[in-house]
Amino acid sequence: MRPPQMRDLDAIHTVLSNFEISKFLSRVAHPFPKEDAAGWIERNSSAAVPADTAFALFDKTGGFCGMASFDLDEETGTPEIGYYLDTPFWGLGLMSEAVSAALKWLFSKSDVQLVNSGAYTFNPASLAIQYKLGFKDMREELRICEAQGEELPIVVTQLQRENFKPLEDRHDA
Repeated sequence: MRPPQMRDLDAIHTVLSNFEISKFLSRVAHPFPKEDAAGWIERNSSAAVPADTAFALFDKTGGFCGMASFDLDEETGTPEIGYYLDTPFWGLGLMSEAVSAALKWLFSKSDVQLVNSGAYTFNPASLAIQYKLGFKDMREELRICEAQGEELPIVVTQLQRENFKPLEDRHDA
């Protein structure tokens, strides 16, 4: 995991242009303009502010496979974590590991006490990742999904630092 770089532009654009991925994301249009990807990379190419940092994810061969990022809400000072993974990597546990690692990094680099997240109700896999790591449901609301062009039901979740359950600390049988 590392901050995204301009050399990742084509891969990020390709992954986010896949409707099977963008349909789960609130702020990604479909089709996804390449210039939007370039602007996002420019804004997120460093980890200067832990609560407003993005991490590009790579497979064992070094190929781009997804993203986990924190977006700081300027009004509340609370980061929101969002993430996506290219379809060939779904169901392998990679995103659970990545989100856990990103949260562990955030909590080690900042005094952040609360992290927001959420997922559309039709994305139970994303909610399962959040629950596994200690997120709790806060409410359900309608939120625009740019790719689908409509407001859809989303479960808003929240993680308090003391409730974080990093994957490496698990003692599952």
